Amino acid sequence: MKKELKKLFVDKEMLSVSDFMEYALYHPVDGYYMNEHKKIGRSGDFLTSPKVSPVFAKLIAGYCLDYWKKGEAEIRFMEIACGDGAFASQFLSFLREMDEGISRNLEYIGIEKSHFHQKLFRERVDFHSIELYQSISDIPSFRGIIFSNEWLDAFPVRIIEKSGEEMNEIMLCLEGDEIKEVKINRVDESINDYLKEYSLKPQQGERMEVPISMEREFKGLMGKLEKGILLTIDYGSVELDGNCEKRGTLRGFKAHHLIEDYYKYPGEMDITYSVPFHVLRKIGEKAGAKELLFQRQDEFLMEQGVYGELKNCTSRDPFSPDKKWNRKIMQLMEGSGMSRLFHVLVQKK
Repeated sequence: MKKELKKLFVDKEMLSVSDFMEYALYHPVDGYYMNEHKKIGRSGDFLTSPKVSPVFAKLIAGYCLDYWKKGEAEIRFMEIACGDGAFASQFLSFLREMDEGISRNLEYIGIEKSHFHQKLFRERVDFHSIELYQSISDIPSFRGIIFSNEWLDAFPVRIIEKSGEEMNEIMLCLEGDEIKEVKINRVDESINDYLKEYSLKPQQGERMEVPISMEREFKGLMGKLEKGILLTIDYGSVELDGNCEKRGTLRGFKAHHLIEDYYKYPGEMDITYSVPFHVLRKIGEKAGAKELLFQRQDEFLMEQGVYGELKNCTSRDPFSPDKKWNRKIMQLMEGSGMSRLFHVLVQKK
């Protein structure tokens, strides 16, 4: 991929960070999310909640089931960025145990851009009828429950930085074989509109991600939802007001290690950032959606009864199924674990 990127730099001289991320993550053949490199799991680059513990999917299934039983949402479920089917397999299995009738009648739709992951999904979830699409735009409209977990943090972002009285955009150039940052004293209309819309005023020396493509996609999704629930779970700032860190939040992950130089391994590592939930909340408000819930993932899971899922285990064998089950729950919920870093947003139309 580095050779292909060199050709891009020859053609354009400079790339925005967004252009680089689009290429590194979504190139049809070599992009990180599109290639056949194993990404999720202990032998991959990062873990997701369903990979840590299946109780995550069980509690989400129970949460959705309440809406379906009360008739507050049609018995349809759309999972965005459904990946290799790990969540879907767990969700559908638990739902069948909870309510066989609703499970049998559930229409499950998956959105997955990668053909490789679609193949893995079909192999894993072969016990339930599934409709798979590459893009939300393939769905004319939707009624039911829409769910995403770690979808929005994978969108390309532009980066700006306040220097003195000037607002600069971080661009990229090629020096030898190394990708280097260059500040240019130019911020275009789309960035200015984003800052104004969400009342963002970067301070001196502050670097900020501008996820214009994420904003556009979430607005489009909100428009697709005619009636139902939008359940969004993702990595976000601990502060609920959407303030970003001084040097921004963009980061890379490779083999479960944080990579500070996120330009170093294009196509070979994940590049992600903290989702600005204040943007999602305002988009929902302007679209006429009612906000039902916004809280940290650990708080949400506790309210759904996660600790009630612990098994009463007397075995001394540390590798017994019950002890492994309990250990995974604690890993999901422990103080420094991922559930304290993720947020849950539920919006209703």
